Amino acid sequence: MRGLRPSGAGDRAAAIEALKRKLRSEGLFDDQYKKELPRFPLHVALVTGAGSAALNDVLKVARQRWPLARVSIIPALVQGAGAPAALVAALERADALGAELLILARGGGSPEDLDGFNAEPVVRAVFGCATPVVSGVGHEIDTTVVDFVADLRAATPSNAAELALPDWREVDARFAGALQQLAALAGRRVEREGAALDALQHRLTLSHPRKRLREGVQRLDSATAQLQRGLRTLLGAQTERLAKAGAMLTGLDPTAVLGRGYAIVQQGGSVLRTPAPVGSEIDITLGKGGMECQVTKTRS
Repeated sequence: MRGLRPSGAGDRAAAIEALKRKLRSEGLFDDQYKKELPRFPLHVALVTGAGSAALNDVLKVARQRWPLARVSIIPALVQGAGAPAALVAALERADALGAELLILARGGGSPEDLDGFNAEPVVRAVFGCATPVVSGVGHEIDTTVVDFVADLRAATPSNAAELALPDWREVDARFAGALQQLAALAGRRVEREGAALDALQHRLTLSHPRKRLREGVQRLDSATAQLQRGLRTLLGAQTERLAKAGAMLTGLDPTAVLGRGYAIVQQGGSVLRTPAPVGSEIDITLGKGGMECQVTKTRS
């Protein structure tokens, strides 16, 4: 089955069920083929329609939850007769980027609009990706065949980004808690060693073994110093790592970039990376305020 050409809703549903039975019999839906998603991905490939609401939804959630991640956008035709071939090409391109995670996203629509995600070539392309794939196609009630072969199925494009990316606030809180636990464990270790020394000193005092007492004290002093050095080193490394992460987050803040003299140029809600045609209406966002302008001249 290379695509869906049903004469009605019943034929479409029957064709989809036939494809699902075929692929299930081949084992493509088996859990053993599901790849584990990375916990903290720093490079994400996004296959979706150019300028689509799904694209904006995923990018918005990604900026809010995990701005450390770089998102590579691979636009593709997501509906119509040319959608299956376009989606296969986009998936192959995304899989070759070396990203840690791939999100396949499309907003809701009619059953006919989602036919591309029920086409056998697209389903097999998703299954064949070496990169873990999260599918977020349609609305909550929509299910396509690619959902069965994806490594994780999400209800919507926004939900796909939420499931695929951690929340940096939660990560920061867990990190701070881990440091507190480490400090508490180190403190209890010192207390135990101190109690052991007190007991040793008491026993040695009773028998007057001065040499053994001195040796015990020296060993304890050495162990205590080693423990303190290790704790300082660990705390210093973790503090430096947290500081670097905070600096990266600050540097990635769009308002900080705008404050340094940069601007965001948009046309119709989409960010421009190449000159717009002469006569086009564009919006320019600055560090403070913005402007609505008309293009009178362009440069290459």
